[in-house]
Amino acid sequence: MRKLLSLPPNLVSAFHDVTGLDHDEYFATCDPVGHRLGSGGGTTWLLQECYKNDGEGTFDEWLAKEKRILIHAGGQSKRLPSYAVSGKVLMPLPVFRWERGQKLSQNLLSVQLPLYEKMMQMAPDNIHTMVVSGDVLIRATQPLQPIPQADVVCYGLWLDASVAKNHGVFVSSRRTPSVLKQMLQKPSVQTLGELMKDHFYLTDIGVWLLSDRAVKLLMNRSEGREYDLYGEFGCALGTDPTKPDGGISDLSVAIVPLAGGEFYHFGTSREMILSTLRIQNLVNDQREIMHLDRKPHPSIFVQNAVTKIPFTDENSNIWVENSYIGPRWHLTHDHVITGVPENDWNISLEPGECIDAVPVGEDDYEVRRYRIDEPLNSNELAERANLRRLFAQRKAFRQQNWGALAENWHHSVFYQLDLADAAQEFKEGGIPMPSELPEDAPLMTRIHNAMFRGDSDKAFTLLREGLCAGDGLLQQTQGPSLCVADDQIVWGRSPVRIDIAGGWTDTPPYCLMEGGNVINLAIELNGQPPLQTYIRPSREPHIVLRSIDLGAVEVVEINEQLTDFIHVGSPFSIPKAALVLAGFGHGNVSLREQLEIFGSGIELTLLSAIPAGSGLGTSSILASTVLGALNDFCGLGWDKNEIGRRTLMLEQMLTTGGGWQDQFGGVFGGVKLLQTGRGFNQSPQVKWLPNDLWTQPEYRPCHLLYYTGITRTAKSILAEIVRRMFLNHGGELRLLREMKEHTMEMYEAIQQNDFQRVGLLVRKTWQQNQLLDSGTNPDAVAALTAQIDDLCLGYKLPGAGGGGYLYMIAKDPEAAARIKQVLNSQRINKNARFVDMTLSATGLQISRS
Repeated sequence: MRKLLSLPPNLVSAFHDVTGLDHDEYFATCDPVGHRLGSGGGTTWLLQECYKNDGEGTFDEWLAKEKRILIHAGGQSKRLPSYAVSGKVLMPLPVFRWERGQKLSQNLLSVQLPLYEKMMQMAPDNIHTMVVSGDVLIRATQPLQPIPQADVVCYGLWLDASVAKNHGVFVSSRRTPSVLKQMLQKPSVQTLGELMKDHFYLTDIGVWLLSDRAVKLLMNRSEGREYDLYGEFGCALGTDPTKPDGGISDLSVAIVPLAGGEFYHFGTSREMILSTLRIQNLVNDQREIMHLDRKPHPSIFVQNAVTKIPFTDENSNIWVENSYIGPRWHLTHDHVITGVPENDWNISLEPGECIDAVPVGEDDYEVRRYRIDEPLNSNELAERANLRRLFAQRKAFRQQNWGALAENWHHSVFYQLDLADAAQEFKEGGIPMPSELPEDAPLMTRIHNAMFRGDSDKAFTLLREGLCAGDGLLQQTQGPSLCVADDQIVWGRSPVRIDIAGGWTDTPPYCLMEGGNVINLAIELNGQPPLQTYIRPSREPHIVLRSIDLGAVEVVEINEQLTDFIHVGSPFSIPKAALVLAGFGHGNVSLREQLEIFGSGIELTLLSAIPAGSGLGTSSILASTVLGALNDFCGLGWDKNEIGRRTLMLEQMLTTGGGWQDQFGGVFGGVKLLQTGRGFNQSPQVKWLPNDLWTQPEYRPCHLLYYTGITRTAKSILAEIVRRMFLNHGGELRLLREMKEHTMEMYEAIQQNDFQRVGLLVRKTWQQNQLLDSGTNPDAVAALTAQIDDLCLGYKLPGAGGGGYLYMIAKDPEAAARIKQVLNSQRINKNARFVDMTLSATGLQISRS
């Protein structure tokens, strides 16, 4: 998605150098020097300049080619002198004390963009242009609502009149609240009070989405002159506009309340400190704050800086950034200190005094001392400023901070940062890696530390310890006791599962940090549960393991054989680990003696009537089936929840990793939402959903399952995704959170029996999976789905993807018949085939002969 920025003139040429941002993704320019264009004229200029730069086709073709976010950040910033020279949009923001996955180098631009990108991704196809302001931060604490089809879409907040009076407001009649009547600019509190008798109003937060038609009208009105997007174009919108304009007034308009919206302005020095303080204090629950802060006052913000003095109770409302505060400095309160190089000054700042140092030329600085509320014109200084030196100094100070942050991890944000980004900065700066943390450090912090240091084996070992022994569960195992007659067989069988939303959010360590939401369904193939286990007593005191589908047999006679289960791909890793979890192979007693005390030997037979790498949760559900059968055979007293939990432990014992959705998806039947909270105790709460969309005659034929004949083991996909989880990779964490939100959208759609919406949401699930790992959709699968894309509401490869089965939701039964015809006539390999799928109402079943 393209970003177009209008910046201060001096920043344009240096922008890509100092930020490292991609030229193709980010276009930067400034308004013509000496000409005031206004927000409307500036939007036109920005689009025209970018079009000239690209030089492709006609303007209409260029406009419709891709989605763009236009960020206006070229103001003079007189009331925020500290960032007037370098641009407010690049103002560094402190890491939020309650957030995970942020970067130490983050700025206002990088923090505000993810929400805007998400909005544009949701925008209707006729909208390609978003216009926003560069000096605000907007947050949405609730899922975004669908964006309606309109020429102009504006977001608004429900704000008190005392705040709204300083902004534009969107007015609508109480009788037709979704229809814009008019837009007012900075109405008085009295005017707003009178309006509320018969009207609603939403405060404009400066997020406007424009159709191509609206953009062309804006350009027509504003080209070559000063024109305000809000005061002129906006006031011409609605059914009763305050400034009617024929063509503009005919545009369709949608005003969307930003659910859970928050608005933070960074226009002045005081606003910068106050807005940052408000953000930091959004969360005061100590369980949500990931480090123990030692600041004497919460309104002290120090970043990219070296300070040689302690802060005390007399200090408050202080912003120190890109600066060196020597031992002979004395601070009080209400200071903004920026750009100060290393020095030995003896300086005392009175309350409200601020200092800004700006590099000029190759060696000099211009130092400005000003009052915190004093407006300052920086235009002349900006022309002489050396921004590359300013940003280089900021990076040098930050590199000095890294070691201290890591060493002081208990009281710093270090292990909640995007550690992938931190690792890159450590490498570039030649910074020594932190030491291994002591054993009394929090386990999750130790896990982050191990992965950051590159010791992935240690990180996974600690993760397994937490999952397997965090609550002493393995120590609670009751001894096995033979519970069947000599001639009885225990028969376990399970369906497989298809995940339709939230897959990957169940995977440790993400689910341990934030919990997971998954919706999946248990299915039988060709009328049968495809995973089966048979256990019977044997006269000989040994264990015989058989696999019908693999044609393999192994006789286990000693403990060392049984506990030697960590061999990925071994035919009997799962039953061996399951037997250990059931209580065999422990202690100093030989396996023969254990079985003699138990009362018999054991013959355990596996049948997996499904190819490996299917994507249907085969290995996890087979493990659950084995554990379920052993539970009955040995009288262990586990319920289905316990079987699911022990399956998670079993997978950790085998070092295959993985989450909990597979086993719980097969152990429990039907369609269900599975949810967990944070922590090592990952026992999902199960909420069953109506199954009408899969069982009713008008819908059942639309659900198709096709075996692609392409296999890929989940472990290769899992490793990189999980590594990024360990490192708090910011982009991955945002995507996983979106996937959790998306799961709840799917939950609502199924509750409402909305077949079309469910199908489209499955399509979105597949898109999310590919964003997480592009390898989930190999070329052969992409070629296959291209043949039937227009016949489907949605489709996905279940599980980790990369091959296996393809689940499709056809638009209707006729489309389903056409899909079968197309794929049967153009099979991509000899093993590709359709498989009949039916919903399993029972899940795991255990019976005896």
